[in-house]
Amino acid sequence: MLSWQFSLWMTVDLRLRQLLVIQSLMLLWRQGNHYIFLCS
Repeated sequence: MLSWQFSLWMTVDLRLRQLLVIQSLMLLWRQGNHYIFLCS
């Protein structure tokens, strides 16, 4: 049961980390586009 809970937690953690990475990349992409727009 402990191993099942651990694997479940690892799967949820992986999905959460993927979401955080995607959100941070989107934020950086928006900031980059805004910066390019201001410079041009």
